[in-house]
Amino acid sequence: MTLKDDLAPFLEGRLAGWHGVPELRLGDVEAAFGPPAERSTVELGYYPAERAVFPLPVPSGGIIVYARAGAVVMIEAIVPPPVTVLATLGEPTAIVPHEILVPGAYAPVYLYGPRGLALTVAIPFGSQAPREIVHCRTVRPFATAQEFGPDYYKPFEDRVHFA
Repeated sequence: MTLKDDLAPFLEGRLAGWHGVPELRLGDVEAAFGPPAERSTVELGYYPAERAVFPLPVPSGGIIVYARAGAVVMIEAIVPPPVTVLATLGEPTAIVPHEILVPGAYAPVYLYGPRGLALTVAIPFGSQAPREIVHCRTVRPFATAQEFGPDYYKPFEDRVHFA
């Protein structure tokens, strides 16, 4: 099986069949998909990570790969799947506070530990129904919300600094 085959459920938005990022290196991704269209260093959680963007002709639009010391630690879909995918995933392992602001909505992160998924879901103010998935990210599978910790996640309240 190739890396493209391994990533196919995530690339195609078939998240019910996804079980987390396999162990791989950024070089493996480049060998499978070619050089990234964009490369930068960003903050992922509380720590820096290399970010590489791989646009692809798939439903997810391609992937954004985050790596530390060459090891892939997270993959994000360029185009998140439709909100209807939530019905295929069952109950989340945990729901953690928002990392980003979404106009007119609260955007908590739904964690699906056995699938290694973190979905940022926009829920309009005054509603309890999810409107859209605004970020779809995957890591290695995890058992508790604490395992999806500072290496990957930084709540919005920790990003705000008051003078």
